Amino acid sequence: MKKLIFILLGVTLSVSVACLLAFAVYSQLSGALLAGASEPSQSAETAVPTDPAATAATSGGETLPVSRLPIETISLAMPIVTEQDLADDGEVVFTATFQDVILSLPDSQLAAAVTLDLLQQLDGDATKAAALQAQAYQDYEGQEGWEAYTHSILLSAQRLDTSVLSLYGTESFADAVEAQSSYISVSYDLLYGTRLTLSDVLSEESTAADALEAAILSCLAEQAESLYEDYAATVQEGFPSLLSADSGWYFSAEGLAVYYEPYTLAPGGLGVVVAEVPYSSLTGILLDAYFPAELDWTSGSISVSDAAQAEITAEVPCEPAVQAVYLTAEGAVYNLSLTQGHRIGSRFVSDAVVFQANILQYGDCICLYAQLSESGELLLRYQNADGWQEYYLAAGDSGPILQ
Repeated sequence: MKKLIFILLGVTLSVSVACLLAFAVYSQLSGALLAGASEPSQSAETAVPTDPAATAATSGGETLPVSRLPIETISLAMPIVTEQDLADDGEVVFTATFQDVILSLPDSQLAAAVTLDLLQQLDGDATKAAALQAQAYQDYEGQEGWEAYTHSILLSAQRLDTSVLSLYGTESFADAVEAQSSYISVSYDLLYGTRLTLSDVLSEESTAADALEAAILSCLAEQAESLYEDYAATVQEGFPSLLSADSGWYFSAEGLAVYYEPYTLAPGGLGVVVAEVPYSSLTGILLDAYFPAELDWTSGSISVSDAAQAEITAEVPCEPAVQAVYLTAEGAVYNLSLTQGHRIGSRFVSDAVVFQANILQYGDCICLYAQLSESGELLLRYQNADGWQEYYLAAGDSGPILQ
């Protein structure tokens, strides 16, 4: 399976060739996903099984459309994969870093279709990566202090629930002269398995697009002192293209975010500029189906051990995959994520989010294959009735612990 996925992601292939290969391996990949995807789970006790078009009052007193589909467990594992090309003398000449994709939905055929499309998105700019790989071999002449040329593409889900999978991340290239990076995003409707453009999620009201443009400008106005004087004109000029795009925007837990590459709206030192329009400002703009479900929080928690306490819900490989660690839900927890990273002094630096789930219910168990260090190189986050909970996974005297 990893070999098949790497073929799809291989930096030596163009996107068009990768697409052909994707169809060639479809039956094998679908079979594996059908076998590995979880069975439809019981609806969470916190779900509100009423009409999708129903509305509910938010804590702020405003009335918002919310998704009323039963809340079932949706999970996404994206373990990091690193491939190194070696010269004859054993020196690393080129390194490619990407992610595998293991998506679990109640409908496993739909999971297979979304996974195939996402793998093609993760292939990134394969032509440029292949050229960089070839250039690395051409430039390497056995010199000391050689720095390997690199290509990486890493995404994480900004929103993952019954209705939507929305991812955002970066694609980076580096050679002997310069390093470049760009921001990428992709979103899927998980009821139909389709990749979404921005116009797909907007209300049919004739004023929806204009209202969204005004909301974006209103968010950016809060940053106006840091932006170019003509930033508003740039946003307005690019808005028609944004509407038809499946990138340049994503759903977050809080709203709809539109992002602009460095130097587009502000000096490069400011980095990417993000305008996040909260869901409370999207009534009449966003289709009701794309509002997140309202949750009834519980005081659930996660326990960690070196032995499985229940049937395995999902498996997550990390690098290096040395030991099995089991994370078990003790009551419902929401928006769980596992981030693989490294330490610089006492500071934890994220490499990539390797596992996410919209909800884990009592008894759900994640098997994590990883190496735990005393400093803690895996960050566990989830939400419960007390807000965000954050722990590092580490090796204790009697087994793995949360710290």
